[in-house]
Amino acid sequence: MKRKNPEFRKKLVSQEGRLVLAIQALKKNQVESIRQAAQNFDVPRLTLQDRIKGRTEFALRRDSNHKLSILEEESLRDWILMWSAQLLPPRPSDVQAMADILLAARGSKRVLKVGKNWVHKYIKRRPELISRLSRAYNYRRAKCENPKIIKNWFERLQKVIADNGIQRDDIYNFDETGFAMGMIATTKVVTGSDVRGRKPLLQPGNREWVTAIECVCASGWVLPSFVIFKGKRLFRAWYKGKTLPGWRLGVSPNGWSNNKLAVRWLQKIFIPFTERKTKGVYRLLILDGHGSHLTPKFEKICKENKIITICMPAHSSHILQPLDLVCFSVLKGSYYKMIEKLMRAQVNHITKFDFLDAYPNARVKAFRSENVISAFETAGIWPDCPERVLSKLTSELHTPSPRLEHEDQNEPRTPSNLERLDTAAAALRKMITEESDVPVNRKLEAVDQIVDYSKRALQSAALFAQDISDLKKANESQKRNRAQSRKRIKTEESDLSFEEALELIEVAENAPNRRSKKTRDQIEGTSLPTKKAQRACGICRTPGHRRETCPKKVE
Repeated sequence: MKRKNPEFRKKLVSQEGRLVLAIQALKKNQVESIRQAAQNFDVPRLTLQDRIKGRTEFALRRDSNHKLSILEEESLRDWILMWSAQLLPPRPSDVQAMADILLAARGSKRVLKVGKNWVHKYIKRRPELISRLSRAYNYRRAKCENPKIIKNWFERLQKVIADNGIQRDDIYNFDETGFAMGMIATTKVVTGSDVRGRKPLLQPGNREWVTAIECVCASGWVLPSFVIFKGKRLFRAWYKGKTLPGWRLGVSPNGWSNNKLAVRWLQKIFIPFTERKTKGVYRLLILDGHGSHLTPKFEKICKENKIITICMPAHSSHILQPLDLVCFSVLKGSYYKMIEKLMRAQVNHITKFDFLDAYPNARVKAFRSENVISAFETAGIWPDCPERVLSKLTSELHTPSPRLEHEDQNEPRTPSNLERLDTAAAALRKMITEESDVPVNRKLEAVDQIVDYSKRALQSAALFAQDISDLKKANESQKRNRAQSRKRIKTEESDLSFEEALELIEVAENAPNRRSKKTRDQIEGTSLPTKKAQRACGICRTPGHRRETCPKKVE
């Protein structure tokens, strides 16, 4: 949008002042007609006539192409500032969702939604809001980017694919990604414009680490996940009530992957799930230089199963690894968004049950087929296009354009609480019943104030209804988690698939319980219930009396 000429702006302001004086002169009967007032104060006659009829000043008039009314935008602003004050500023996607809720609250038969750029434009025209990005570019990694090394790696990759006749369906990338279960990543949020620097974001506080091993294929499909919790034993409740075919849960002392678990992933997930989908003779597994990926046992199993491994250069996974480039960023963004919703629902501690509820849903969004295919394309692996990566190594950073300042707009004088609403209602009654000489415009303004307050109350109710709905869902989930059994699975293994775990649980639950049999026998009378032994004397150990009355007590 082009900025208005400053001279034109000054002219409008001057004219507006003369219009106000002309209207006052007419009210005080200082001039005989509108035409005369327009001539005396040098203002357009039609503009003066429209203003007397109640038409709004042009600068304050709202364009018809706005989806939300001024009141709806103010209700949304209040909701944003409320959560921001609680250190839980909403993301732009949350603001967009709430704007759609306000549109739905109108009760219109036609489904209305705001556009994808609406939030950006909304923040731009609201001086009290601002969007801040607290995530910074990692310059330490950038220093390790060497175009010559990256180019050599692509040449080596192309040679391996060509020499072994490896097809697209046989190219895989696997890696681990870690989560602090209760920590929320820094991200762009919407908050009050008075905030300086990064806006603090309230965290659930559970820093327990969990690792997920993921693997994707260049043709667009994803293998089942291998989740590693911090612990020593596997619990039944982790598996019961969930349908995650092929998934495996494991435990390690710190929640990280290790040599043993990496081999278990290779044997239990990668080999069986990719074997039946292999098109050529060899499978190519692209991995980083993590120690658990380079053990002799890992390499031996790969050679025995015709799996060729190729390692990326050090500190280059952020530009070469498909999982890091696309999938993991979407995955963590979706997961942290779910944790933020739990925080707003007053869930202050994220457990393993919460993780197992949130992570599969976040994973569905991250590992869509189009995302996986895009990841290999972005990495320049398939189709073969090293320039997609090499061209980024020489790109220069640019400074974004400064944010334009916006002038404050006059806000309608709407009652902001019940006391002011009662005052406005009383003033309106007085105007209607007692003050007959009050102009119609003033009466209509008073009615508009009360209507605006009612609209704002309904809009706030719609926003809070959504918050309450999220709160109820979180509470129900917490109740289910607290009711879960804490029984461990009797096994010496450090990891189990869902199918293996459920089979062991079924065997344990169907096993005869000797203790319960004995209890039934006692109830049926086949054995006498045990009697409580009488208390014995503390001196002679004979039952029937206490030490105070013992005959052997020495006086």
